[in-house]
Amino acid sequence: MAKPEHYLDIGERQVVHYHLKNWNEDNPPEPMNFIKVLKTIRERKSNSMLYEEDYENRVLVHCGAGANRSGGFIAVWKLMDDVDQNRKPNVFATVEKLRHQRMLAVQTLRMYCYIHECIDFYVENKKIISEDICPQQLVPNEYAHMRSKKPEY
Repeated sequence: MAKPEHYLDIGERQVVHYHLKNWNEDNPPEPMNFIKVLKTIRERKSNSMLYEEDYENRVLVHCGAGANRSGGFIAVWKLMDDVDQNRKPNVFATVEKLRHQRMLAVQTLRMYCYIHECIDFYVENKKIISEDICPQQLVPNEYAHMRSKKPEY
């Protein structure tokens, strides 16, 4: 069989698949459990980078539609990076940037609030002092503002 012209043989790769079976649109996992899963994946990725020659290991994320849960996963991952690098996590800015890259990422107010819950849990458990990371009364207003913005293509 002929290979396409753009085909590049990169050799053998190891693929590790994590399937979050109990996460449906209406019932995300408890923030503590989700953070544990993310920490496991992040640690495995970090450890494998020590042994990979080309540092090309990637994390692929996809839910049913590739938008709401995937967007939530990616947002929490990025916000965890911010916290780990002593930057103040900004859920609104993170989701807004995601939506420029993937239209409709983080589709529901529930997912937007869930991202806040997860990063609040992460911050509290890392013992980082941060001022007003998520005043709960602002969350619906932030989300409404974010939804009103039109994606740029």
